[in-house]
Amino acid sequence: GAAQVLVKAALEAFGRIDAIVCNAGIIGPAAKLPDLDMAALGEVLNANFLAQVALAQAALPHLLQSPAGRMVFVSSSAGLHGVRGRIPYAASKGALNAMALTLADELKRTPIKVNVLCPYASTPMTSQDGVAGDPRLDPAYAAGMATYLASEACSVNGQIFLAGGRRYRRARMVEGRGASAPDDSSTWVAEHLDRIAAMDGAREFTGAESAFADLYATIDTSHTGGRGCD
Repeated sequence: GAAQVLVKAALEAFGRIDAIVCNAGIIGPAAKLPDLDMAALGEVLNANFLAQVALAQAALPHLLQSPAGRMVFVSSSAGLHGVRGRIPYAASKGALNAMALTLADELKRTPIKVNVLCPYASTPMTSQDGVAGDPRLDPAYAAGMATYLASEACSVNGQIFLAGGRRYRRARMVEGRGASAPDDSSTWVAEHLDRIAAMDGAREFTGAESAFADLYATIDTSHTGGRGCD
């Protein structure tokens, strides 16, 4: 496939692979759910997600042989927050983010570092967003983070960074403390939704397993004679 061809070409040109930057992507058609075309959805998922998985898989054996293998997946804040009228694009980038974080966790005992970059830049793909030609969003102004994440100097793993206009920040999924209900009543949920939804003391986790373990440890088991806490 195309991924194997790219890897072969890189090896022939440079003799080894130290980093891959998965930057290819398409935005797809603008459509809300009632008008969403399944074929168009498939095209966006193939380009923005499946092709990146294929390249990572093809390059992985060679990155493991590098003294400082790096994977950088170029994603979008659409995959973090959603974006109105762009279900295919947002879904593909959300899948890419989840895959990259999973891969980072799987490879954490190797020298490889896997990270995500969500750039804000004026490109042909973003021309419909009203930022075309904005000098503040020159793609070069996001390149510093991409270069760092692909370099041997990169010491972080499993992180999502946003970059644009030489402004950088980190993003991460977090979970609030939540609250334990005394029974199975949906009425209790409705009455305590503010407490459930509160994000003070929110925490981030590495992997869904650790997130589940944290919640599991706080389950109120008093109705079974056990011990629990909020």
